[in-house]
Amino acid sequence: MFVPIGLAFGSMQQCVLTMEEMWQYVDEEVERIVPFHAEEMWDKFPTHTFDDTLRVAEISLAPGEASRLESLEAAA
Repeated sequence: MFVPIGLAFGSMQQCVLTMEEMWQYVDEEVERIVPFHAEEMWDKFPTHTFDDTLRVAEISLAPGEASRLESLEAAA
């Protein structure tokens, strides 16, 4: 069962339908849904925090691709 949490805008029915669609899209593997608003996400994935406190997380890389975060850390 899906229950919208916190503050949401628009139709609650549409929120629930969208969550259902996301869940189906990831083959019902809820751990594949990335809640960008959840603070613990920034601890789960490699992250860079900029001086203005904005953050970017590296969710996945294609095989053979180098981390883009390493160049951000070197420039900081």
